[in-house]
Amino acid sequence: MLVEVIACAPEEVIAVQEGGADRIELCCALEIGGLTPSKALFEFAKEGSVPVAAMVRPRTGGYRYSSDEISFICREISWFAANQANFIVVGASHSDDTLNLDAMKQFQEVANGVPIVCHRVFDQTPDLELALEQLMKLGIRRTLTSGAQKTAAEGAEMIARLVKLAGNDIEIAPAAGIRYHNVQDLISQTGVSQIHASVVAAPEPHFPKPVDFGVAPRVLASEVRRFVEAAKGVSKDTDSA
Repeated sequence: MLVEVIACAPEEVIAVQEGGADRIELCCALEIGGLTPSKALFEFAKEGSVPVAAMVRPRTGGYRYSSDEISFICREISWFAANQANFIVVGASHSDDTLNLDAMKQFQEVANGVPIVCHRVFDQTPDLELALEQLMKLGIRRTLTSGAQKTAAEGAEMIARLVKLAGNDIEIAPAAGIRYHNVQDLISQTGVSQIHASVVAAPEPHFPKPVDFGVAPRVLASEVRRFVEAAKGVSKDTDSA
């Protein structure tokens, strides 16, 4: 079982590496679904030995992009590809939430052979099975999915269908709400061979101030290790986070 864990800051990159995850998805602003990480953070993550999947998402507010935004995304992809990203996580849609396949083709071309991963724009499409077939025809390496539900556990039946449809042509990586206590059930129900998760520990006590910027999430190596062991069936300690 391959385990990919999200990291959004230098300390989190270290925690994911030390916790034994097989791959890092690197982004920032996870609270709004993740945005493109800084180039410095990417370079920092690449100093380690764990493969890095870099998200390219320039803004929040959906995945319908103008031609100028698509050009900008291509520019970002080109930089990450030239600097040895192992994967690039990206996606685009039309106003009706169907995949923007022309944009996806452009993303592939500028990636110059670096595998493209479709992020959860996939879950917003009106027909997941059709969208999966479209991604397979394009040669997209992997897609993240919760089965179009709030959590992967709720979408397990659909994820299982997608796994069968995908065969060996595209990888299905379940995402959203995957924790120590439910990861093994999800694996059993869906037949997936990899898991995508954020592993955030309980925040430190926080006392709001008149000018306050919220609570910083914490990713700890011990928590990552615990999740990895649960996913791989190494540990029996699978209590809820």
